[in-house]
Amino acid sequence: SWIIKSYFNNDSSKRFWMFLGLGTSFSALGTLVWIILLVKNHVMVTPDLSSLTWVCSYFFYFAALLNQLLNQTRKFSNSAFFFNTMIYMIAATSISYHYLLYPLYQINQQSLWYIAHIFLFQIADLGILFFIITLYYLILFNKQNVYLTYLIIGLFLQVIGDITFAQFTIKNSYISGGSVDLIWTIALLFIGYTARYHEKEPRQESMIDPFALDVSTKKEFIFPYSSILILSILMMQSYAWNLNALSTGWIMIFLLIIIRQAFTVMKNSELLAELNQIAYIDPLTSLGNRASFLLDTKNSLKDEHAPLAFILLQVERIRMYTDIFGHHVGEQIMKEVSFRLKHVLKENFKMYRYSEDEFMIVLLKTERSNITVVNEKILIHLAAPIRLKELELNIVAHGGVSVFPDQSLTIEEIQAHTAEALYQAKQNGNYAFVSYG
Repeated sequence: SWIIKSYFNNDSSKRFWMFLGLGTSFSALGTLVWIILLVKNHVMVTPDLSSLTWVCSYFFYFAALLNQLLNQTRKFSNSAFFFNTMIYMIAATSISYHYLLYPLYQINQQSLWYIAHIFLFQIADLGILFFIITLYYLILFNKQNVYLTYLIIGLFLQVIGDITFAQFTIKNSYISGGSVDLIWTIALLFIGYTARYHEKEPRQESMIDPFALDVSTKKEFIFPYSSILILSILMMQSYAWNLNALSTGWIMIFLLIIIRQAFTVMKNSELLAELNQIAYIDPLTSLGNRASFLLDTKNSLKDEHAPLAFILLQVERIRMYTDIFGHHVGEQIMKEVSFRLKHVLKENFKMYRYSEDEFMIVLLKTERSNITVVNEKILIHLAAPIRLKELELNIVAHGGVSVFPDQSLTIEEIQAHTAEALYQAKQNGNYAFVSYG
């Protein structure tokens, strides 16, 4: 029911939820068929019909994941993502072939169809592993993709269950209704809860988090080297730990390379964090600057079904107070205004330091009537005097409003229309808000 609700409530991602719903439905159907035949025949054997429906569920999982990846706004143009993914997949393929696929090929006591469908599951698991890695990167770069964490956990548990099932099959020790089936059931619950969390998740973050690059730089170093390290250990284990001078030297060099790379990544991440701070953050108010606004809005405007209200707010008298009392007074006033605006808006908004005396406020998925209410609250909170030590200063605020997609469709139109509405508001006197059009 969670996935069905998400299907009807998300016009921009209906196909994703449709494929995900079909995948979970076929998975549940295969389990139901297995339970019915188990009760009817009293035989702990997986029926061919259940195996067929489970294979279909994998097909729909693939379709859902592929659709989600194609619809993402961020394109991984850097080569690190490509090479890291290749490292993961080579390590996973090598391990899967050595411990699962090759032993399955040598099983003689099972039917050809039984071995074939387990073999297909292992191949499918490699594909799912690739999608898990890619979704992990999407979560790093895009805070609105956090709900996919549950999908990743569910699919990972699905892979663990399939691997365990293959191991039991190789040893001829699989028992229906045991730990493997429990893992598969929990995986299905996590996949279904993806939709539940998606409905509960607040929509106040931007489409792309420009500061997630720093986090991803720190983390992306860990996984490829971990894959190489695990593969190296398994390789030495396959040779019964018969190490010589060459293999020992190779291990020592590999560890030194990891240590050197760790120091390089930490240094680069610090530099990158400083660059992000300069490029996207206003140092006075800790708000995003105009560049951050342009980046966020460019991606937000791609969803025409999500109405946005843009308020260009100008704080008058800042320059006058700066000339009279000094820059520190003007800066303190802007910090106080920023604090008051955050207190008024609280949630479902984004706010930027647009210029020296201007703020750009973005109200997310709001109705026209709510815009008026927000404007009135802003006026009330900014009308109170600002007290700075022995000074008591009054400011004047004007606002220009434009609504996407009703009044403005592009970033250029938003900037032009809010500026034009702001000009009209200044003509109307103190503490006035004017909507464009």
